[in-house]
Amino acid sequence: MHRREHLVKLAEVERNSLTLMPSRLFLTTALAFLVSLAVLPGCSSPRQAYSSGSNAMSSTLDIVNRTGTPIYYLYLSPCSSNTWGSDQLGSDVIMSGTTYAFAMTPGCWDLKAQLRDGREVERRNVNMRTGDRKSWTLS
Repeated sequence: MHRREHLVKLAEVERNSLTLMPSRLFLTTALAFLVSLAVLPGCSSPRQAYSSGSNAMSSTLDIVNRTGTPIYYLYLSPCSSNTWGSDQLGSDVIMSGTTYAFAMTPGCWDLKAQLRDGREVERRNVNMRTGDRKSWTLS
């Protein structure tokens, strides 16, 4: 568990939300709403995960967050692996109520999401074929 990174992300989110002035808060909220529209399925280019070349990205996985808390980390691993890959979100956070799209290399994948409150949710054996668009809804 990446406790230190988790605390740094939490501090950044809380610091940013506490330091906004009222007029800036409105603009930030409006901008966040417009950005959230851009990440709805079918409305944006998916973020690439496990790239081995642009031609290999031929399926899409939508992560739908309905947990009531942000997803701070998302790990992907081939089904044949005994270890998790690196965090696919980097500095991004999947806020509750939003959808995050990933372009995926076809194959069998295990998924793990870690929420701000420390909960971990896993989904195993997700088979992605060329042209697939699948969703993983966390609630």
